[in-house]
Amino acid sequence: MTIFEKIELSAQNHRLYLFKEGLSFKIYNENAMWFDTHIKTYRINNVYVKALKQQVFSLKLSQNIRVAKLLQHQNKAFIIFEETPSFICYKISNIIDAPLYIKWCNVIQNRYKTEDSIITQGFKSDAKENEHLPLVFSAKRIRKPGTTKTNLANIEELLLYTIEQQKTIDTLQSRHKNLKTHLLGVETALKMYKNKLKCNS
Repeated sequence: MTIFEKIELSAQNHRLYLFKEGLSFKIYNENAMWFDTHIKTYRINNVYVKALKQQVFSLKLSQNIRVAKLLQHQNKAFIIFEETPSFICYKISNIIDAPLYIKWCNVIQNRYKTEDSIITQGFKSDAKENEHLPLVFSAKRIRKPGTTKTNLANIEELLLYTIEQQKTIDTLQSRHKNLKTHLLGVETALKMYKNKLKCNS
């Protein structure tokens, strides 16, 4: 199945789709919101899919997890509506609420942005105070053959550089997202203007 087909199915009312991908189940967009808010909180992945021109939210479950038991544990009496080699579909009582979904998307984006910022700041603070990264022993504490102070210094320098690069990437991604939103608004306005011209001609 294509990602477009999965997104389309995930937007249906009264359906929860778990798509089989490798050794995992994937739940997308509106279904991911419903699962996250009604069943159990999992880390939500958030990526921009160029082919769809939109952000796609998903969560992943191991196929070893017996989803039916997980739903029953939450006192949810769901039945399998359809099962194919590509997905399992449960019948649920959800109604897609567009404003609520948009609000949830914003919450998810801010949730992980804040977490990543805290982790990055924690690494930087610890590295500055102790002159080495957290969970990494200083060169003075390590005396194993082949592990020298120079090697540790190089490793730490590289990790700190990676953190700084990630900050730059996050900034660029944020700018890119804002530009795409602005461009979408311009394209929409242009289409409306063209339609108005056609009506007047």
